[in-house]
Amino acid sequence: MPTRILVVDGDGGLTFDVLEWISTQQIPLIQINWRGEAITVAGGNGYVADFRLARAQRAAQADPQQAMAISRWLVAEKITASYETLTQIIGAGPARERALQEIAASMSEMTTSAPKTLDALRGIEGRVAQAYFAAWRSIPLRWKGLGRRPIPEEGHRIGPRTPPNSKRNRNATHPVNAMLNYALAVLESQVRLAVVAGGLDPAIGYTHAQHEGRSALVLDLMEPLRPVIDRMVIGLVQAQPLSPTDFIMRDDGVCRVAPQLARTVATKMIETVEARACVGDLIARLDGPDIHLRETRGRDDGGGRIL
Repeated sequence: MPTRILVVDGDGGLTFDVLEWISTQQIPLIQINWRGEAITVAGGNGYVADFRLARAQRAAQADPQQAMAISRWLVAEKITASYETLTQIIGAGPARERALQEIAASMSEMTTSAPKTLDALRGIEGRVAQAYFAAWRSIPLRWKGLGRRPIPEEGHRIGPRTPPNSKRNRNATHPVNAMLNYALAVLESQVRLAVVAGGLDPAIGYTHAQHEGRSALVLDLMEPLRPVIDRMVIGLVQAQPLSPTDFIMRDDGVCRVAPQLARTVATKMIETVEARACVGDLIARLDGPDIHLRETRGRDDGGGRIL
C-alpha cells in the first residue's frame, strides 16, 4: 500500500519544511474534518493531466458508443460489487433473495441487450439499488451505554439509506448513514488522488454530468466502490456494539460521526479499498483500440444466481 498521511479532525499546523518534504516525496496529505469533508492538502503529483490520456478521455466522451461502453462497464462493476456485499454480509431472507434475483435479471439484460442510453442504464442501476438497499435496511444494530443516553427506536436498525423527507443522503439523520457518508468522503479523496496520479483529467466524466468545479470522473469511478464501502461499514457495526458517544446529534437532527469513530472508519476504508485499480482499468480501456463492456466477474450457476 502506498504511503499516505491522513489527518482526522486534527488541530495544530505544519511547517513549510514539512510540506516541502511531503511534496518532494510525493506523499499525499489528506485532512478530514469532523463533518466528513476531505481535502487533499499536499503531496502527490499535483493536477497535471497526461496529454495523451486527457485526449483519449475527451475522444471517448465525444463518441456516444464509447461513452456508453464506459458507462455500462462502471454500472456492471457496481452491480457485481452489490452482489458480493449481499452474499458476504447479509443473512438469507426474502429481501436478500429479491435483491439477488434483481441483480441476476439486470446483469442478464446488460449482457444480452445492452442499454443504449444513459437513461436506460440508470433505470437498471436504480432498480438494483432499490432492491439492494431494501435487503439490508432491517439489519439490527447492537448498542451499549443506553442507560444514560437512550436512542430513538429507528436507531435500532440500519433503516433506509435516504433520510425522511429528502431525496438525497448528504445530511444523515441515522448513525449508520453518517458512517457511510464519512467513509464516502474519504473514498472521494482517495479516488481523486488516484485519478490525478494516473494522469487523468478528473473533470472529464461519463455517467455524471459535467459542471464547473465538479470532478465528474472522480464521481464516476467511486460508483463501483460504493458497495465495497457499504460492506466495510456494515461489517464494522456487526462486529461490535455502537455507543451514543460515537455520534454527535445536531439540533436540526443531522447526525455526525464523533472523532474517535471517524478515525476508525477512515483507517478501515483506506485498508479496504484500493482506488488505483479502477483508475488502471479505465486507462486500459482508453488505451485500447476499442472500449467495450468487459465480461462480468459473475456467472450464472443455472439457477438464476451470479457466482
